[in-house]
This record gives sequence, C-alpha cells and structure tokens, in this order.
Amino acid sequence: MKSNIIKFSIIKALLIMSLLSCYGCRESGHNSESAGVNTGGQLQLIPQASLKFYFPGQAKQDTRKVLDEVEKRLKQTLNIKLDFCFVPWEDYINKIKVLTAIGDRYDAHYDTDWMSFGELSQKGMLLNIKDLFVKYAPNLYKKYSPDELAAATVDGQLLAIPWHFPKSERRTFQVRADLAKRYINKDIKTLEDIEEFFKIINIKEKEPGIVPLDVEPNKFGCFDNAEMFGYVPLDLNQNLVYGWDDPEMRIIPWEQTPEFKHEVERWHRWYTKGYIPANVLTAGGCADETILAGKYASRIHIFESNELLSQKLKDINAAWEGSVVYNLYPERVAHIASPINNALCINKFSGDPDRVMMFLEWVAAKQENFDLVIYGIKDLHYELEGDAVKFPGDITSYNSPYYGWSGQWVFWNMDLYRRTVKDPSGYKKQLSESAQLNTKSLPHLGFSYTQNNIKSELANRRSVYESIGRALMYGLYGSDRIDEYVEKQKQAGTEKIISDIQSQLDRWKSGRK
Repeated sequence: MKSNIIKFSIIKALLIMSLLSCYGCRESGHNSESAGVNTGGQLQLIPQASLKFYFPGQAKQDTRKVLDEVEKRLKQTLNIKLDFCFVPWEDYINKIKVLTAIGDRYDAHYDTDWMSFGELSQKGMLLNIKDLFVKYAPNLYKKYSPDELAAATVDGQLLAIPWHFPKSERRTFQVRADLAKRYINKDIKTLEDIEEFFKIINIKEKEPGIVPLDVEPNKFGCFDNAEMFGYVPLDLNQNLVYGWDDPEMRIIPWEQTPEFKHEVERWHRWYTKGYIPANVLTAGGCADETILAGKYASRIHIFESNELLSQKLKDINAAWEGSVVYNLYPERVAHIASPINNALCINKFSGDPDRVMMFLEWVAAKQENFDLVIYGIKDLHYELEGDAVKFPGDITSYNSPYYGWSGQWVFWNMDLYRRTVKDPSGYKKQLSESAQLNTKSLPHLGFSYTQNNIKSELANRRSVYESIGRALMYGLYGSDRIDEYVEKQKQAGTEKIISDIQSQLDRWKSGRK
C-alpha cells in the first residue's frame, strides 16, 4: 500500500512538472491541447483535482456558471473542478477556525490581517507556500515586491498569497454628488469641515429623511480616525497603536491617547445631533442598504471603495449623479494598505496546493483569464468599450448576477484591473496617485505576535470593548464614561498585553537589522 502511494505521488509530480513545461510554452506555439505526460507513446492527462475555496459573503446568481466556464477552459491543462463556498460575513471567521481545527481538507480560504490570519499562522494551520509559489506560479511570484511578500511571511514562512493591488488606506469623505453640488462649496479636508456639511444637510426641511453619515457597525468607530492624528494601527481588534514619528514603536492602547477623549466627544456630538443613525450598532451598515436606498448622504471610507459606490448610485438613480470623494488630512501620513488586507491562505491539510498555485498563475497570466474570474463571461455579464467594462442590457453594477462577488479581491491585480465606463478615463491613474499621496508602508509590516502568554487577557480586553468600548467609540456614550472604560481595560490585563507584545515587536525589529 505504502509503495503504491509513493508511486502515485511520483507520477503526480511528473505529470504536474510536464504540465508546467507545456503551460509555460503555450504562447510559443506548442499544442495547447497536449497537457499530459507522454509515456511510451501514450498521452496521460494530469489527474483531475477538485479545489475548494472559502469566501465571506454570498454567492452570486451566476457564480456556478462562470466557474463552469473556467473549468471548461482549463480542462486540457490544469484539469480542475472549482468549488467556491460562501459563508455569511458574521459567521466566516469562526467557520474557518473550526474547519482548520478539525483538519478539514478544503484547499484555500480568504483571509486578512484583521481576521484570522494572525491566529492561524501562530497555530501552524497554514501551509508554507514559499517553494510552491516559486515553482508553480513563477510569473505571479515575480510581480510581488519584497514588502508585499514580507507582509505574508511569519517566522520565515510564506503563509499567504497577497493581493497585488497597492493602494492608500487614507480615509476619504464620499458624498452623494447631487448633495455635494447643493451644499458643499469648498474642499473638505478635515473632520471639522465634514461637521459643517452635517449641520447644513441635517436641516430637515432641506433633505427630509436623510441621515448625514452612514456608519458601518462592524468596523471600529472612532478608532478608524487614529491614523488621521498621527498613529499607526498595530492591532485593529485590540485597538492598539503607536506613533508614526516614534522609531521605537512604543505601543499605546487607543483609549490612553490624548486624542481619544476628543474623538469620543466628537462622535457623541454626532450621535446626539442625529448626524449618524440612532441604531448605529445594529444598522445594516453596508452601502447596498443605506446610501443606495437614499437614506444616507455620505460615508467616511477609503478612496478605492468610491468607485463601486459611485457606479451603483448612478445605476439606481441617475439624479444622484454618483458620488464625489474628498481626501482627508492630505498633509498627514497614511499607510499603504497591507498586502494581506486581502489574501488567500492555503490550508495545511490541502491535498492539491500545487494546483491552487497553478490556478492563481493562470488567472494572472492573461487579461482574458482575469476578466473571466473578476467580471464574468464576456457579452453575457459584461462588454468592453475600449479598455473599460460596460454592462449589457439591463444589467448594472448593482444587480449584476456575477460582477462584484465577495472575496474576489484576492485575485485583484493592478496590472489587469479595469475601470467601468462610468468611471473617469483616468480612474486607474487616480487610484495609483492616491497610493502615493503622502503614504508609507506600515513600519511593522510582516510582524505577527504570539498570543500564548496573553490569551485570557486578550479575551478579557475584547470583552470590555464589546460591553462598553464599542458604544463609547460609536458615540452612544459621552466622555464621562472614559475613565470607567480605561480602568476596566487596565483590570482586564492591558498592561500585560502591552508588555508581551512590545517585547515580541522589539525582538522582531532587532532581527530585521
């Protein structure tokens, strides 16, 4: 039995290596139908593999139709069956943790630095793909900068395929264009400028039924503003920061910074004046249900996200004219999005990690491959007008049966990404320029801390956040609750957490010198 397994493994390796040789030469005139090993004059096709991927959110109506087309195009080469499994956002992290804990043999999953990547990497649940990446996706591998690869590397092991889409995480103010035209007569650069707009639009006789600001309850409230005031976000879930101008990277809990009180007071003022929704902690919190429904005037988000919002606003109501975007605090440093803001991790129990890497290589190899995975089937889900995507018939970006599927960001590639016809012709240039507007890579890029000695303290700190901190940071409580919150976080073990993580960060810094 053992000898048979070894024999099969050797045959499989030979088949894949032969396939790679053929695959890399397809553009050189080789027969693209010959995707196997010629042994004794007989062609043996590579064994079929079924690849299971997990993504957050919901599948689109035509997801299966597009995957069938991908499989058809790859039948004579990679010979794979694709299963894209979708799990609701609120259940996704726990689902992935359970699957890895029980040793499920799924192949890959979507992850980020603020989801489960850190925990799974520390537990050894992710496959080290360093050699696989170079061997089975060499052209894709070459596209990544050292910083991008470093972000996905933990203790010398490459544990994720980062997205290749450098962009700024600078917060921007995005406003429905028709409302901006009526009520904004200057460039908006600060939170104070935003508040002036709120004062005007909140007059019920002017815009009845419209709440000035859309707020996502599954984000981080006023902690999202920390970078506007000179702090680097180290841990989003634990609200830990350090100063951009601090070469020692001394970690500070957000609630212990001087700016925290000011921001709590700002959000409480916005909440009591009705600038943000009264049900802010339970609101739908996504543009599909809020801004697009005509209930909200604006949101604070990152530049890249304005593209899709603007498209959808135009599709739903032409009178809204899409959205306009204002860069906040352009003179202050913002960080380049972490390469593992959107990443694909391969399960260490996967039976076909090599085929996963080859699939990723295929997606990035040609514009038509990328278009199929991201935009769908040409002339059915999208058309091309020059180099821009156009939706046929009654299909819009809002109701597309395929475009905009959740988790697609792991495949995004700045070299292949297309604008839509409703975007300005220079949109990609704007996107690239925004990534260079007073931006820096995160100083701690590639750092991940071990939780072994502080598990209970981290859980306690998170519990205090959920019981008091979330409401405090979303404006439901005023600054009179800050001292109580700070004290309870200290009792939860914040000092031990900071000491432990700081020592790990210091060792990591020393190791890089």
